[in-house]
Amino acid sequence: MRHPSLLRAHSIAINILPQLAWIGLSLAHRYAELKRGADVVCEAAAAALDSGFPELAVEWLEQGHSIVWGELLQLRSSYEELSSAHPDHTRRLRELSAALDDAGATREKPLSTLKLTDDGMQRATQTLHQEAHRHRTLAIERDKLLQEIRRLPGFERFLLPKDFPQLRASAHSGPVVMLNAAETRCDALILLADVDHVIHVPLPNFNLQRSVGLQNSLGALLGDARVMPLDDREGNPTTRGRINWESLLSTLWNGVIKPVLDSLAFSVRAVI
Repeated sequence: MRHPSLLRAHSIAINILPQLAWIGLSLAHRYAELKRGADVVCEAAAAALDSGFPELAVEWLEQGHSIVWGELLQLRSSYEELSSAHPDHTRRLRELSAALDDAGATREKPLSTLKLTDDGMQRATQTLHQEAHRHRTLAIERDKLLQEIRRLPGFERFLLPKDFPQLRASAHSGPVVMLNAAETRCDALILLADVDHVIHVPLPNFNLQRSVGLQNSLGALLGDARVMPLDDREGNPTTRGRINWESLLSTLWNGVIKPVLDSLAFSVRAVI
């Protein structure tokens, strides 16, 4: 078990991540920041597992994975429950969310794609600065409105990350399996709607290095099959002669899939 202070440090880091990907920043900037902080989420989940808190690991993984997409979906949400109880707040939130959605799209247009004179470039740059300021202002207004909404009875966790009981409900149609690959360990975390705890499956025959290697091999195989665009192929040329679909899938089966199915007591019939 790791020292409790390390777990607290990971908790602080996870809570800071949304600020790195603040909705007032451009989408490209948010993705760049989150890419740099991606390892934080995996290592935090590993620390939670080392400390015997698999439910916390699930919450952190979901929180880390949904920072950008969760906020983008929130901008397009209908807010039905809030609308029936507090229509004025809903109207203001919809207006701010729509404006932020438009502002984010506007800031993704690079100046390098435009054929402009020096004067035109200067005016375009000034316009982009104005749009960036407007984007940040809208985001601040939305943050303040959300704080106001969360002070309303029954809306204390409005648009906040889901806790474990809420995440467990997502398994109503079948098991949900979350995989985590960190420097120190690899694990599968299984959620079942009728089980009030996480089924934790350590994956001792799998590691982060192998995970990255399989990702590169998959890119090479898909590239050879012309399934992926050329720019997305990341396979190492030295692996192309030594990797094939059978070995890739065999590694996944033995290292990840079979341990998960065994823990769920699923049987697989041999195909003849």
